[in-house]
Amino acid sequence: GFNRQFTMATCDSVWGIPGIKAGVVTGDVAWAILEFAKAKQFAIPAFNVTSSSVIVAVLEAAKKINSPIIIQFSHGGSQFIAGKGLDNAGQAASILGSGGCAFCAGDRAVVRGACDFALGPLCEEAVALV
Repeated sequence: GFNRQFTMATCDSVWGIPGIKAGVVTGDVAWAILEFAKAKQFAIPAFNVTSSSVIVAVLEAAKKINSPIIIQFSHGGSQFIAGKGLDNAGQAASILGSGGCAFCAGDRAVVRGACDFALGPLCEEAVALV
């Protein structure tokens, strides 16, 4: 589990946060990254992506600057990934596309040694709270 005794003052890098690893982060580890950024007074950049090539470019930049990133997908961008010809009733195509984007982001982040948050069209409330 997550070490709640961990303090940001003892950590020099986001990679020192207990439980962090390359890929999509969630839960306590994601929250710890946000707390780390606040304690160290830096912003975590967010990128709205529309294709796997944009995901790869953003992840490569994150690795190069050794920073966590937020990868986000819009309703329309997610539907585009799934296929604009699909019926989007109930946002089904957007959900399908954002799942594909999140899988792509996580899979490629692990290979590149990068760390990202993947936020799809149903995560707008979470983005607003951050």
